[in-house]
Amino acid sequence: MVELTPADHPERAYMLQSLALSFTDWYQRLGNLEDLEDAVQKMQEAVNLTPVDHPERAGRLQSLTVSLTDRYRRLGTLEDLEATVQKMQQAVDFTLVDHPDRAGRLQSLAVSLGDRYKRLGALYDLETSLQRMQEAVDLTLVDHPERAGRLQSLAVFLGDRYQRLGALDDMEASLQRLQEARLGALEDLEATLQKMQEAIDLTPVEHPDKARRVQGLAVALRDRYQRLGALDDLEASLQRKQEAVDLTPVDHPDRVGRLQSLARLGALDDLEASLQRKQEALDLTPVDHPDRGGRLQSLAVSLSDRYCRLGALEDLETALQKMQEAVDLTPVDHPERAGRLQDLAVSLTDRYHRLGVLADLEASLQKRQKAVDLTPVDHPNRAGRLQSLAVALTDRYQRLGNLEDLEA
Repeated sequence: MVELTPADHPERAYMLQSLALSFTDWYQRLGNLEDLEDAVQKMQEAVNLTPVDHPERAGRLQSLTVSLTDRYRRLGTLEDLEATVQKMQQAVDFTLVDHPDRAGRLQSLAVSLGDRYKRLGALYDLETSLQRMQEAVDLTLVDHPERAGRLQSLAVFLGDRYQRLGALDDMEASLQRLQEARLGALEDLEATLQKMQEAIDLTPVEHPDKARRVQGLAVALRDRYQRLGALDDLEASLQRKQEAVDLTPVDHPDRVGRLQSLARLGALDDLEASLQRKQEALDLTPVDHPDRGGRLQSLAVSLSDRYCRLGALEDLETALQKMQEAVDLTPVDHPERAGRLQDLAVSLTDRYHRLGVLADLEASLQKRQKAVDLTPVDHPNRAGRLQSLAVALTDRYQRLGNLEDLEA
């Protein structure tokens, strides 16, 4: 139909938009990258054919950013993230202050800026994402169904700034927003759980939406556990997350996230299963994906946990290898670099205590010092990292008897 429509036909942009949305639906159901590429291409064509002052331009720009975000999360290409921020800013600029979609577009812009902050570590992006999310919250009515989610996102961004700058006001504000977000009536959550279960019961096993619906139920069960503390809800959530993973094809773009979610939820005695899931998630993560460093770190920490329990040197060696890879993938100005250097130093110290090789102690000291140097003076983790450095210097003094280490 689109191919038969002249390039200057007034309905061509609308047809391209509809086709692009269909490709997006197919991608989200089946996970085929080709459908995602087609969605991006067709929606970009629709935007190009839409005049700047056209009332549909903002909505089409927003739809384009949805597909660009999907492709960024799939491939990790920075250009897609940059384009998402740019297009989403344009969508906001074209949206009137009193337009009902403005809050949602501000939220989407805030999330994209937050993604870029996590990728590049620029404080400007974090500050701007906070501003945009606050604007979105301010435009959202108290009884609006999206208000809780926006408050939750605002709390996360405030927590990120607290982690970066150590300002206590940010932590207190974050806790306040979380409390506001959780004040929703329990009856709403109960109704949500009931409707989700009904939807799952009506969905055939082979249906492409089955895994997504099961995952959604798992999240809702987890929410009820956090409110009421019933262990049955936690166990049911874990079971549903496992079902969602089992229903997700190996090459589906959502499999990595579901594996990671399942790994986080497992109890302490499920460490082996958690390790397996984290390794699977890492195996599915491209080398240049922005989340690869974090997944390497997560796997390394779990390997270190198993080493502390079982004492297998192989786990410690592998943890060191994965943690070094995580550090190597982390830009020098990235907000997570100091923490990853600290984790690497801890594993080096563990190996020093196990094997007594002085080079491990020296390397541990070097990494700890770098972690301290990268930590702002008023950061809440600085004191702990300084203390950790002092302990390592004491270890070297006990080994070599150098008085300078004791004085330092």
